[in-house]
Amino acid sequence: MRAPTGTGTLWRLALRRDLVLAPVVVLLLGGMAWSTAAATVALYPDPAQATSAAVAANASPALVALYGPVHASIGSLASLKMLSTGAVAVALTAVFLLRRHTRTEEETGRVELLGAGVISRHAPLTAAILHTSGVVLLASALCAIGYAASGLPLGGSVALGLAWLVSGLAFTGVAAVAVQLTASARTVAAVAGSGVAAAYLLRAAGDASGDGPWGFLVWLSPLGWAQQLRPYADEQWWAALPAVVFTVATMAAAYVLRSRRDLGSGLFADRAGPAHTSMGSPLALAWRLQRSAIFGWSLAVVLAGAVMGGFASSAGTLLDSPEAREMIRSLGGTGSLTDAFIAAEFGIMAAVVAGFGVAAALRLLGEENSSRAELTLSTATSRWSWLMSHVTLALLGSAGILALLGVGAAVADGATRGDLGESFARVLPAALVQVAPVWVVIAVAVLLYGTASRLAIGAWVVLAACLVIGQLGELLKLPRVVQELSPFRHVPLLPGGAFDPTPVVALVALAGVLVLAGGSLFRRRDVH
Repeated sequence: MRAPTGTGTLWRLALRRDLVLAPVVVLLLGGMAWSTAAATVALYPDPAQATSAAVAANASPALVALYGPVHASIGSLASLKMLSTGAVAVALTAVFLLRRHTRTEEETGRVELLGAGVISRHAPLTAAILHTSGVVLLASALCAIGYAASGLPLGGSVALGLAWLVSGLAFTGVAAVAVQLTASARTVAAVAGSGVAAAYLLRAAGDASGDGPWGFLVWLSPLGWAQQLRPYADEQWWAALPAVVFTVATMAAAYVLRSRRDLGSGLFADRAGPAHTSMGSPLALAWRLQRSAIFGWSLAVVLAGAVMGGFASSAGTLLDSPEAREMIRSLGGTGSLTDAFIAAEFGIMAAVVAGFGVAAALRLLGEENSSRAELTLSTATSRWSWLMSHVTLALLGSAGILALLGVGAAVADGATRGDLGESFARVLPAALVQVAPVWVVIAVAVLLYGTASRLAIGAWVVLAACLVIGQLGELLKLPRVVQELSPFRHVPLLPGGAFDPTPVVALVALAGVLVLAGGSLFRRRDVH
């Protein structure tokens, strides 16, 4: 069967557009998998310690719901996070790439221009599926190679890579269907992203139920199918079959639906807005555009904080080897192991929230590319006020989301300890202190965007580098001078450590300087 005419050309175009983005994503996911495997193998040299840790993990309902059950093997313990969160990361990557090369291309009019040449109706969708599947396959292969290179069994490593692969392909199909249903890239992201969230919740509910009446929910989730491959625990290869059937069905449905809609439209028309309205200010307009994302991130982060706070008290039982305790303290802080665990998890979540901040700030790029910025700036709105409307939401939104992270963790930790006031006083400042490095990353995004719109994508590269350096620098034994490049390495180690306001003030001042520089450069360059 021949591919639709023009598929190869569009695939090469997608590869060229993602010449930086795709390798960064693949290397980041593969590098995190390898470093996690290598660190876990080093932390549990005694099989008895790994077995004890697995028993402790399965005794925590919050941990089982968050990551799934752990089997009594060092490989299963090493894949505790990567099997669940890695599959989610690959699924979200697939959604982003598929949307980027289909619906976003239609919104900007590029598909219509290309369609004037020798391009068949289904070529854009086919090229996008091939490109997305290729990126997912490479990331999954690096995951398997990294775990096998760490000395873990080859069969289990291949099963873990396969779990990533089937998750990514399943949600490639989901995103392909979502693209046909709606005419908005933002709605596609909401629909497909909600699908990932629903799959995760179904998997979490089924795992938390165990052998109870709701255990079957695991089999209703693509993420649950991936988990049922059981890497490093008598692998069940047949568990990939439901994911394969689901992927084929959704992709076939996407092609059928594509034949039933016009270019640039969706099968479901967008709801018409009010005939007359007044935003009042650029900030009000920015809030209208970004409020759904802020609410969604807030809810997700509160739940994540609650899970972290609930699990923190059992960290000492799970991490019962001296090597594990030292690793957590090196990532987190001083004081008790519980405090060090919270600090380490908050450091990781801060990098995740920085992703929200970068996306919120770079909404400017989307408005510019769609020519809506030009319409807005043709009014009395100044460039500075338009720029700062989105930047303000990015800065304040990220700070508020981190505060909610601290509140969720403090409430759960306080409920476990029976002292809510003490937990708030200890945990909430640990979340708020992460605002400063997050603001620096957002400010870098503003600086790059203000310099030239084509450089804005570099903000994601900067964030990926900060994540690797800040969170994996100790594990990878990177030189100290390299580790210090990440702003996340300069905040006080809370809770448990002493609070020093100097680095926090310095980071906030640096963020302010970068934002001012970005705004100044934006006022001097042409709007695309």
